[in-house]
Amino acid sequence: MVRRMLGLTCLGVVLVTAVAQAQPKEDSLAARGGKRQKVAAFLPMRYAGKNVQDDVLARLDDRLWKAVFETKAFKLVERARLDDVLEEQFLDRSIPMDARQAAKAGKALKAELIGLVTLELPTDDDQREVHARISCRMVNVGTTKIEMYGVGDGTVRKSKEYPSWDDMRIGAGYKAIEVMAGDMFAARGKILELDDGALAIKISIGTMAGVKEGTVLSVFRASDFDPATGVTPGRFAGVMIVATEQVGPSSALCRVFLTPEEERRLKNKPDERRRLVQRRFDRLRAGDEVKVGQRAIGAEPEE
Repeated sequence: MVRRMLGLTCLGVVLVTAVAQAQPKEDSLAARGGKRQKVAAFLPMRYAGKNVQDDVLARLDDRLWKAVFETKAFKLVERARLDDVLEEQFLDRSIPMDARQAAKAGKALKAELIGLVTLELPTDDDQREVHARISCRMVNVGTTKIEMYGVGDGTVRKSKEYPSWDDMRIGAGYKAIEVMAGDMFAARGKILELDDGALAIKISIGTMAGVKEGTVLSVFRASDFDPATGVTPGRFAGVMIVATEQVGPSSALCRVFLTPEEERRLKNKPDERRRLVQRRFDRLRAGDEVKVGQRAIGAEPEE
């Protein structure tokens, strides 16, 4: 039995560079050589929670700019210009900002894209483990529409490397930023068909989006993806898939991916391995979003 999603157009990675002529929707960051970079800036990081020290936020802001600069996807506004052109209302980190306000700030900075970045950190300083989440929305200054979205998570435990509470927060934030920067540019598509008999998965992206045999993709719940904004809040479905040798320009056949640790554990347990693959396959739905890249698989998510 084959489950399908009908009337679906292929969805590739969202481009942030201007192009001189029409390009295929499916593309990858590496394939953008020679195209003009848009001018971008990032507003000071907002935070959800309490008691986040200014020096922690400042260090995370610095790391964010460095991580994005290294992607070479944008031409970044000079950091020194921020203090000169941003009004006080743009610098209050505890006040949420919407896309229109961000676009206003972007115009003051003469940027084409402006990043709205939110930090989520725990407030209980008795914990011995810190989990941070960084999310970024890239707003088009001219249209106020969200062009790109990325989410990253990072976790660190108290150790010699992270002896204090602030050290742990900064370390977790750094890890989340690195993941988020990559997540913004990950090629993405949809599950088109599910073959229950062969446990095969057909997806809407292929070689034009950088997918090849062995490429691992993570699956996200379809309800979390808004095609109008390109925003994916990031609820991971707990399933990763891997492309087989059958990869075309705009589609690929995949199977459920097991981590190397899972493969080692189940090497001599074929029945248990088969049940795990079946259980994860059964969680998939036609129309679910897929993004290139691996996510940590933890507890089985609730449906």
